[in-house]
Amino acid sequence: MPLGNGRLGTMVQGAVDEERLIINENTLWGRTENRDRPSAREHLDPIRKLIFTGSYFEAEELAQKEILAGERRLSNRPLGQIVLRFGGAGQITDYRRALDLDKAVATVTYRKGQTIFQRELFVSPVHQVLVIRLTSSQPGALTFDVALSRNTKVETAISSDSISMTGDVEEGGVRFASRLAIVREGGSCVAGDDRVRVEVADRVTLFLAVASDYRREDPAEMIRAQLRTALGIEYSELRRQHIEEHRRLFRRVDLDLGQPPQQPTPTDERFRAVMKGQNDPQLISQLFQFGRYLLISSSRPGGMPAHLQGLWVQDLVPQYNCAYHLNINIQMNYWPAEVGNLAECHQPLFDFLDRLRPTGRATARDVYGCRGFVVHHNVDGTLATGPFGKVEWGLWPTGAAWACQHIWEHYRFGGDRELLAKQGYPVMKEAALFFLDYLVDDPKTGKLVFGPSVSPENFYQTPDGKTARIMMGGAMDQAIARELFSNCLAAAEVLGQEDEFTREVRAALPRLAGLKVGSDGRILEWGTDKITELDPGHRHLSPLYAMHPGNQITPRQTPQLAAAVRKSLESRLKFRKMIPWSQAWKINFWARFHEAEIAHDTLIGLLAGGQVMTSLFSAMGPQRVIMDANGGVTAGIAEMLIQSHDDRLELLPALPRAWPSGSVSGLRARGGFVVEIHWDNGKLTSAKIRSERGESLKLSANLPVQILAEGNVVASTSSDVELAELPTTSGAVFAIQPNP
Repeated sequence: MPLGNGRLGTMVQGAVDEERLIINENTLWGRTENRDRPSAREHLDPIRKLIFTGSYFEAEELAQKEILAGERRLSNRPLGQIVLRFGGAGQITDYRRALDLDKAVATVTYRKGQTIFQRELFVSPVHQVLVIRLTSSQPGALTFDVALSRNTKVETAISSDSISMTGDVEEGGVRFASRLAIVREGGSCVAGDDRVRVEVADRVTLFLAVASDYRREDPAEMIRAQLRTALGIEYSELRRQHIEEHRRLFRRVDLDLGQPPQQPTPTDERFRAVMKGQNDPQLISQLFQFGRYLLISSSRPGGMPAHLQGLWVQDLVPQYNCAYHLNINIQMNYWPAEVGNLAECHQPLFDFLDRLRPTGRATARDVYGCRGFVVHHNVDGTLATGPFGKVEWGLWPTGAAWACQHIWEHYRFGGDRELLAKQGYPVMKEAALFFLDYLVDDPKTGKLVFGPSVSPENFYQTPDGKTARIMMGGAMDQAIARELFSNCLAAAEVLGQEDEFTREVRAALPRLAGLKVGSDGRILEWGTDKITELDPGHRHLSPLYAMHPGNQITPRQTPQLAAAVRKSLESRLKFRKMIPWSQAWKINFWARFHEAEIAHDTLIGLLAGGQVMTSLFSAMGPQRVIMDANGGVTAGIAEMLIQSHDDRLELLPALPRAWPSGSVSGLRARGGFVVEIHWDNGKLTSAKIRSERGESLKLSANLPVQILAEGNVVASTSSDVELAELPTTSGAVFAIQPNP
């Protein structure tokens, strides 16, 4: 059961005799040096020439040798663990553990003999501490040991009412301080060598404060201030303020997919029922809200963005280098931010991109001889941006550009002109400057192509039978280049910017090589049909970027390219590789094709295929939580209910038969609209749309509708494909009803 306040997090294990809490703080990073190779830029043109002449393997060997540095260990490390050991004989009955998503409070309750024990836990975003409240139904029934530890060399101080632990994440890394304060009612506390013994207490409250010097602040002083404030407040008031702040974000969206269970049923039992074919729409609703809950818990303004494991790292050497993976994972974390009415939770990503600019500038200049800034697949809290590792994932200088899509989407949804001017556009501009310099003329077509680069983590067979990854002008890179340039020009128009940069972009945009379709009707992933695909079921859907998360391809506006995307997607599906985040991505694609049943089947496949744990966390391997698929699933469910990427607002574009009746409120659409929808028998029955920016409303639904303002019909449609269009004013509310 994950808890977090955007900075400090823990996973509640919930065992009876021993409660183990893994503690995370998102600024605990080890030491990483930027190992840019200035000589690399001398080899770019020879590498490009080799690719253009078909010597792919030789180009890759040269790139591996001359551009990429050796691998680095990147990861946000856990602080350590709190262990509560209870012990004692007695039969356990009435065991229950629960995570209340609406309160962000975890509870564990059970009966031992005649005594009922309860643990209540939350991480307060108001007071920045983890709070653990232990109570029992009988006076003097609480006796247990509590320890705070880390499996590295640390400095520990233990007294009868606290445990303090300080140290370095690793040699040369961030320094941290932590203190676990113990407040008891009744009984006594005794300090031991490595733990505190609490005996015969009535109630006990534990407060954990953690801080680091990541931002050049004194962590010891920070935790003193946090505890001083928290300890001065009654527990009930501390809890109330925490819940109120959490609900301020969480309660903005409500989703009801109908058919509530007859009685409360444990999640693991509901999962088993779904695996046997039972329809459980409310479990889907819960999964949707769990994705929003994770984003609230791991990404709040002023903090670091959510990384691969959100805020919940378990191991000192985590799986997949628990850092920021910019070739889809961090982006997928944030797909539900705008549509899910959590725009503030997007801010840590924007701040992080902004902070990457100085080192990204140096890498762009020294490694590639380019202006602007560049970020590759992997980056961490130390902000080292240089290419490293293996070509297949390391030589991909497109990470910042993809992440810039989120900045423009934030503006499209909310219209935050100030953020766009002060932070967003400068970041987008520098990312585009790198692209302007890195693009080169294809000698055969004269079109601008991006490279050397790769299609993330995928590979192919060269005509002479060798395996390679490197490319020029691949589908994903070209789509991102077109998107970035178009968004920069749109942002410049909003801000009234016209200068040498916008003129450069405007001149380059029509010269970009477009997407290519192969003889088999699929998008050419590597921009050429002279190579052989080796992994046709590959987990990355990179060549289809222009349709999702991009919007350059839609069935309505570009039907031929959409058909090529569909054929490519169907080809991938033939091989049925069950990777959670990849499956989540596919839900979004099928929703955009308005294929409600396929989208729903893909969603159920995630649950029935064991890719989501009974905790609702997506998993890569046994008990290894990975947050990205949760974001992708939440975004995908939203795409089934509302879409606004194709120059219109669509209501219920991909509603499956499994959700015949239901409602949703609080979802946001591009153009500054907030939407409430009700449906029955698979058709819209009513809706409300609030305009927050006064933009023109273009609307379609899954049946003909009337649009009413103050009781008067102001627009209507006669079919489910017809578009209703009308001007709006800021604050105006429109009622939508079926057209009789």
